[in-house]
Amino acid sequence: MLGLAVTVTSCSEGEDSAESSNTQTTNKASESSDTQTTNKASESSDTQTTNKAKSTADNAKKSEAAKKVEAMIQEQLFSKDPALAEVKSLSCPNDINTKPGGIFDCEATASQGTFKVKVTMTNDKPNNIKFNTNGLLMLPLAEQLIQNSIKQQHKMDVAVDCGSKKSKIRLFKQVGESFTCDVAQQGNKLGTATIIIKDEAGQINAKWNIKQFS
Repeated sequence: MLGLAVTVTSCSEGEDSAESSNTQTTNKASESSDTQTTNKASESSDTQTTNKAKSTADNAKKSEAAKKVEAMIQEQLFSKDPALAEVKSLSCPNDINTKPGGIFDCEATASQGTFKVKVTMTNDKPNNIKFNTNGLLMLPLAEQLIQNSIKQQHKMDVAVDCGSKKSKIRLFKQVGESFTCDVAQQGNKLGTATIIIKDEAGQINAKWNIKQFS
């Protein structure tokens, strides 16, 4: 599995008139515009205040169990792995199933989008859980897997680049998605490798097409 899994236990007369008319119109328009602007600003302020109040209320309603699960995932998963530094936030449902065997999904947000963290309760305490990522592929692990496989089968050291220099993670939406990596040796491109997503947890199949072996 090339996603991540963790188990945690406890833990203008004429022109003048026209000008005057234009001036009045302009003034009225200005007054109207100012009024509309003021109203819009007031509405915007009211909306922002309402949204902030709602956010505060929602946060206050977050159950202690949900808060503990979020904290544990942040600590055990995102804080410890530099590859997951792109993860900006995590949110677990308020009504989580805390019974032993209970399963629920939390949502993590990264620079590329969102992915799921599937959580399983190992007992009725929120600090006894196991969890794994869904829809997330750790690119350095995928690259290492292909490099090791090529070395094992062809007795050859190569460098595989699946894009980890730009981002350590890649999100996928469905099983069966595929993408291509470059395979090189001492800076010379030898060919490509194709990665195919096998399951939601991020297991992959890889095949390659390299000059020496085609």
